[in-house]
Amino acid sequence: MATPTPNESRQPGRQPEALDEHLLDAGYAYLAAVFKNEVANTERRTARGNHTSRREP
Repeated sequence: MATPTPNESRQPGRQPEALDEHLLDAGYAYLAAVFKNEVANTERRTARGNHTSRREP
């Protein structure tokens, strides 16, 4: 049984560039939601503060 090539595994009727664009948009939307998450933001600020305080004499 042959393994499908990347072009054969794509959904029919959609252009590869359009599919790639859709995947990128979905990925960016996911990352934006994670990055803007209040808990993650608090954790980043805490880590940044801890790192900064260790560097000060």
